[in-house]
Amino acid sequence: MHKYLLLLALLYFNVHAADEVIASFDEKRTCVPETDDCQSTLTISTNRNVYVFENLLGSFHHSTTNNQIFDCGGDTLSYAPNANLINANGSMLRIAHNNGIAECGLTPDQRYYFIIDETPVLSVYDNTARLLLSKPVSFQSTVKYKINNLVYEVWVPGIP
Repeated sequence: MHKYLLLLALLYFNVHAADEVIASFDEKRTCVPETDDCQSTLTISTNRNVYVFENLLGSFHHSTTNNQIFDCGGDTLSYAPNANLINANGSMLRIAHNNGIAECGLTPDQRYYFIIDETPVLSVYDNTARLLLSKPVSFQSTVKYKINNLVYEVWVPGIP
């Protein structure tokens, strides 16, 4: 029995040793003087490659659990039509949004991504960019929500 468990463990680690893993990321932000018009170049280094993404708005959050970078797609002053989940292999999943971003980030366990827009609505996504929850919230409040029987909490700031 122990031989089979050892064989399965070796097989698992051998398969996953070939996976690309995000080692680090770096943001270079460029702004037009005297405006709020800023764009970022994001450089992601993995254990195999370096990927460069131009013209992103950020802010950026690294989920080590999902091995992804979350690009929120702007803020209330400047926002893109979408946020992005960037995978370790350089592929990008888009998350459409129509309003400025008041807040965004990761759940504490880094399994899910959230966006609070300026209307304000809380939207929570999984690592495939699938919408799991959309809920109107109030500014200047703490909101509790549940996903897969886990309770999460997020502070909803006022619009900056």
